[in-house]
Amino acid sequence: MRKLVLLAFVALFVMAGTVMAQDDLANVDPSGQTIAYWHQFSNAQAETMTAIIEQFNSTNEWGITVEATAQGSYNDIADLDNAGIVSGELPNLAAGYANNAASYARDGVVVDVAQYWNSPDWGLSADALGDFRTNLVDSTRRRMVRCWPSRTSSRRR
Repeated sequence: MRKLVLLAFVALFVMAGTVMAQDDLANVDPSGQTIAYWHQFSNAQAETMTAIIEQFNSTNEWGITVEATAQGSYNDIADLDNAGIVSGELPNLAAGYANNAASYARDGVVVDVAQYWNSPDWGLSADALGDFRTNLVDSTRRRMVRCWPSRTSSRRR
């Protein structure tokens, strides 16, 4: 179930990229989109993530492709993200700490994903949302959901 939730969440990020200039999620066509994903995984974790992404790439009905790139540590990714904020060359999805996400939100380069996972057209079911520790992702002053904990959400509560 958690694997399916992760795959559904990836599809939501495609829509986040295609909807930026649109307000109506019902009219979004995510077909053929590509998601650049920067992560910190190595060894067995990287193999597992690669298998999940390959499964998603080969089975999603919209032909969405996730291109995952290991970028070193969380700090390495933060450095790349900060450089990308200046250059305008950022991935669609990046691993990182919540405090980094807060900084990126202040820079205006993150999307509130709650609008996507709550969408009646594209969102996640209540059961799927139950796999996320929403108290950890929805804990900001502006109630903006900008990240989710990959490790914590993969454990049973």
